[in-house]
Amino acid sequence: MVGRTAAVIALVLAIGAPATARAERLLAVVLVSADADAELAGRVEGQTSDLDVALVIERRPAGATGSPALGEATAAARRRGARVVVWFERDAASWLVHVAEPDEEREFVRRVAARGDLASSATAEGVALVVRGALRALAAGGTIGVAEPSPSVDEVRRGFAGLGWRAVSAGGPLLHHGVSARAGVRAGRWHGVLTTSYSPAVSIEQAGATIELERWSFAGGVGVELGTAPTSGETRWRLGFAVDGGATRFERVTTSASGTLNATPPGSIWSPTVSGRAQLARRLGGRVWLELAVGAEVLLRAPEFGVASGSTFSVHTRLRPIEPLGALGLVIDLG
Repeated sequence: MVGRTAAVIALVLAIGAPATARAERLLAVVLVSADADAELAGRVEGQTSDLDVALVIERRPAGATGSPALGEATAAARRRGARVVVWFERDAASWLVHVAEPDEEREFVRRVAARGDLASSATAEGVALVVRGALRALAAGGTIGVAEPSPSVDEVRRGFAGLGWRAVSAGGPLLHHGVSARAGVRAGRWHGVLTTSYSPAVSIEQAGATIELERWSFAGGVGVELGTAPTSGETRWRLGFAVDGGATRFERVTTSASGTLNATPPGSIWSPTVSGRAQLARRLGGRVWLELAVGAEVLLRAPEFGVASGSTFSVHTRLRPIEPLGALGLVIDLG
């Protein structure tokens, strides 16, 4: 009786074991960029056919340039539901073999020197054996490579500075535009920034008088990065939103007045301001970005400018309280 029971248990285990193995089978994506990569992927398939590993060969988009980076590998792993991503990088005399576990932030890299030339059968076999060893270790429950340390706040905090052009539509025909400068610090997706801008005096002509109006603004604010768009593993676009609070100083000079109108003395007016804007940036290269911003600025105390005729004050120009704004400039990541 005991022997019969043991036989039944052994049969159940024998039937159940393959199903369990299949359920836990290692899934790996092999990213290929060219025909040479595809040939290596074929060799890898042959070398791993006896392992408990399923391979998916994925060709990168036609426009992709350079070697895949860990960001692209992570996207491929999530798209395929894979644990491992493999890709190849070549130089004049060798292949670099990358085997990564994106979810674990681990990557194994091994250089395989060419035996003869990069296209030789012996070189391809050497590359395939490297991948086989790594996948066999992972399928057996082992680990590979070096884990990327989790970045601290200090490691992701970095400064930036920007310089560009800024314009606001202040009402009627008046367009104030000039230079804008800013500096700030990023921490993850968030940033804090101080900005200043200067718009040279513009002439505003109305019946009876002409005034010149100059504009300075000072503000501090915060922003958040809403999303990024990687290309070939490198972030090329970023989209964000920012809000500022500060003050704007208006310098007014009346240059001419006719008839009974009298020019009032030059003066300045301050107005508290708040603004909000959407920002779209495109990496030009390295740490340099070209950024476009559109939004609106709110004058909490919109100023009026006028001329006097005896005891009567006549409004010459009244600025709108909500001013559309646009800006274009260069931003440099400092670290």
